[in-house]
Amino acid sequence: MRKLGIAILVLLVLVVLAAAILPRFVDVNRYRGRIQAELEQRLNRPVQLGAMNLSLFPPAFRVQNAVIGEDKSFNTGRPFAQAQELFVTAKLGPLLKKELEISRLELRKPQVEMVRNQQGIWNFASLGNRTVNGATTPPPQAPQNQPVNQQKKFELAVLKIIDGSVAVTDLQKHQSRAVYDHIDLTLRDYAQGKPFSVVMEAHLPGQGKQVARLDGKGGPIDDASMLNTSFNGTLKLEQVSLSAAQKFLNSEALEKTDAIVSGTAQLKNEGGKLASSGSLKLENPRIRGVDVGYPITADYDVSDDLTNDVIQITRATLRLGNTPLSIAGSVNTRNTPALMDMRVQASDVSIAEAARLAGAFGVGFSPAMQVAGRMNANLHAQGSTSSPSMNGTLAWRELVVTGKDLPQPVKVNAIELALAPDAIRSNDFTASTGGTSVNGRFTLGQYTTKAPTIDAVLRTANANIAELINMARAYGVPAVDGMNGSGSLTLDVHATGPVKNSAAMNFSGTGQIANASLKTATLARPVNVRNANLRFTKNSMVMENVAASVGSTNASGTMTMRNFEAPNVQFALSADKLDVIEMQQIMGAGAPQPAPHRTASLGLIPEAHAQAAATQQPSIITKMTGGGTVQIGTVLYDQLALNNVRSNVTLNNGMIRLAPVTAVVYGGNETGTIELDMRQPQTLYNVNLRLQNVDANKLLASVSSVKEALYGLLAANTQATFTSVPKGQDIARTLNGRMSLNLHDGKLANVDMLQQLSAIGKFQSLGRTAQNFTNLSQLTGDFDVRNGVASTNNLKALIDGGTLAATGAVSLVDQSVNMRVTAVLSKSYSEQVGGTGVGGFMQTALANNKGELVLPVMVTGTFQKLQFQPDMAKVAEMKMQNLLPSFSNPGQLSSGILGAVMGNKGGGQVNGQGGVAGIVDALTGKPKPNQQYPAGQAQPQTQTQQQAKPQTQQNSTSEAVGNLLNQVLGGAKKKQQQQQQEPQPR
Repeated sequence: MRKLGIAILVLLVLVVLAAAILPRFVDVNRYRGRIQAELEQRLNRPVQLGAMNLSLFPPAFRVQNAVIGEDKSFNTGRPFAQAQELFVTAKLGPLLKKELEISRLELRKPQVEMVRNQQGIWNFASLGNRTVNGATTPPPQAPQNQPVNQQKKFELAVLKIIDGSVAVTDLQKHQSRAVYDHIDLTLRDYAQGKPFSVVMEAHLPGQGKQVARLDGKGGPIDDASMLNTSFNGTLKLEQVSLSAAQKFLNSEALEKTDAIVSGTAQLKNEGGKLASSGSLKLENPRIRGVDVGYPITADYDVSDDLTNDVIQITRATLRLGNTPLSIAGSVNTRNTPALMDMRVQASDVSIAEAARLAGAFGVGFSPAMQVAGRMNANLHAQGSTSSPSMNGTLAWRELVVTGKDLPQPVKVNAIELALAPDAIRSNDFTASTGGTSVNGRFTLGQYTTKAPTIDAVLRTANANIAELINMARAYGVPAVDGMNGSGSLTLDVHATGPVKNSAAMNFSGTGQIANASLKTATLARPVNVRNANLRFTKNSMVMENVAASVGSTNASGTMTMRNFEAPNVQFALSADKLDVIEMQQIMGAGAPQPAPHRTASLGLIPEAHAQAAATQQPSIITKMTGGGTVQIGTVLYDQLALNNVRSNVTLNNGMIRLAPVTAVVYGGNETGTIELDMRQPQTLYNVNLRLQNVDANKLLASVSSVKEALYGLLAANTQATFTSVPKGQDIARTLNGRMSLNLHDGKLANVDMLQQLSAIGKFQSLGRTAQNFTNLSQLTGDFDVRNGVASTNNLKALIDGGTLAATGAVSLVDQSVNMRVTAVLSKSYSEQVGGTGVGGFMQTALANNKGELVLPVMVTGTFQKLQFQPDMAKVAEMKMQNLLPSFSNPGQLSSGILGAVMGNKGGGQVNGQGGVAGIVDALTGKPKPNQQYPAGQAQPQTQTQQQAKPQTQQNSTSEAVGNLLNQVLGGAKKKQQQQQQEPQPR
């Protein structure tokens, strides 16, 4: 006996050693082809296997990266299943006979694709040589030399999935692909024509247990229709959060909704009729970001016809906290939207819980309010879920609404609604808060269509506006968000028309606003109305005898408004003052406000605002159209002031056009057009204006940094654009366009241009005392302006003793100047300062053939400190081209004195002569043959007339010739005949 025990022990050791050592010496990968073919035969799918390992007890293969292909009739582009690891356990007996019979499959982290085609057939229906709709799907052909037993059916003792994911695509219901993760599944005793058991458990992410478990028995599988497969089981939810379920189910319907769900449901399917009954509890429910504040429980008995997609609610009792609601009926989900036939009943229940739940869904009272009262409901709803037809009654009594934003409760004595398929009618009801009462009634017609209508009456006398706003706020009216006010309002209004088209509404009635102040979300400052008589007619509200103010503006007149959602206004207004920057700030977008939920409400109650992401409210101006006339005493734009402004105004959704506009501007007049584009973050101005006799210094100082620099009476034509800038910044920095100016009787401050020219030309004497300004008899020119920098190529000025022509640029932003200026001194003034005997002659000063001195200079610096220096490049250019300007036209070059010196080489002869004769003629101003003279200019005396002159005149000519020769020859000699001593040119 002892020997037998030792023998058995030795045998067990040998077996264990064999089980441990043998797999290391047996390479099962050589059998991969056969195993792969056998699996393809059993599964009726193409199969690909990765690296394989063998174990003996139990006989099993460990396969890496296993892929099971898709049915050829399903073109999904994805394999049916793939797993990181696949464990295949075979039956030992058949394996000893060199046959492979799989008893267990275990897939770790598999990914399974489940697809239902448009005919209602699932892709897994053909697994294991199954028949689909009565036809057997042929298996894939096994490789040659591989024995295949096609009579065997696919059977599995155990199919196990660990941490798998299943993707479901339902083409029959046109539902997109949804992925379900973290699934554990155990399927036992699976065989064709036999029942099976299944345990499926999903572990959802999040705190708590987060477990959904399905445990039941089903089968045999109905090959003709999977939906007819019998099943009886239990679904158990343990602390499953809806937010986790939303991620698991990939459902948009559950977004911004959360609760902890626990409960048990019985599931039974027979012949495609799925029945479920049970009890569920939702704790800490949060719907659309709003805490409901109480648990919700549901006891139900529901069935679903899976073939026809009809849900039948035999019994459902919802308990909202302590408030019960009974629901029964059916929903056909095959239609889009679904069709319903439902009854809802509640008898003398508290309205608090129901109102809070409705507010969370965006319907009815604001979720920030607490509602008390009693409710009775007996409703029968039929038709589309988006707009059902209803019969029955809804009644509220002793309704009291309170909240932190309500200084006093809002009370309603009783509201009763009679619901019929054609209309919903209310009784006459009264709402009150503080000392304000509002009486009303309404009828909502055609509410099941896309064009519902309203017939409503609203009356109140001397109502406190603040209390009216509180009523609307309690009721969840979106229009009063961010609004507050004071004053009194009297209304007696009857409104009829389409709910969704306020422009087509018809109004009748009267009203009055007195001593009111109203602040809205889209206005940064309140609108104050001392008085306004209201008259409602057709589709408009007429405001007469208006006396109102906003900011520093006081206005009066009349205004008519149509379409309150997108106002169309006509007006005739007068105002004392309008500060443009202030009004931009007031009319701009207000603070971000919560965006309202848009829900498929029945149209009975306004949609409330649940807590949602903040959105920027558009300016009210961008919604307006219309026009009218305005008269404004003073219009201010930062430092710019326009007086006695009159204009026709056109409004077009943020575009404002004033045309024609007239105004008094700094002693002068302005006419033209002004357009404002307020659709952008910074208002864009487009102006086309004509100015006459405007004080140049005041105008420049008000729009730019150029102050106390240029004086005179200005006429200008301007076509330009600029954008609004913060208060205190110059308009000029955004200025672009073109302007032409003509200034007369003015002066340029901070510089004596003749003194600067004297220094450059080295005059003998300025002829007067230096001063800190330059008189401008006239200044003309055209400017192209880019971002406040004005460029010109035709600026001309008439100053004491000369004329100027300039090209270059000046900055209206930083006052910088960069210009090339050509100064031409008159003949009389040229002779006064030394003529051709000035110290800079031929270097910084030239003389034309009229005896006028020409000085090209560069002017830089700022208006406060201009800097002058000789323009040597221009001097050289004039010498080279022998072209010099004249006093009458300083911007135009013509033949100069150097032509006479050189025989008019390159510039034509003077008087047909060269050499000394030409010089004499040039210096004496003797005319050329056939020389033309400007109109009004006397022709010079003839040669005979000149000979009749005294000898002193001839001596003067001789002296001029001698001086010029000295200059040309470099001053090497001095003529003894010269009596007048003059400084030698450098």
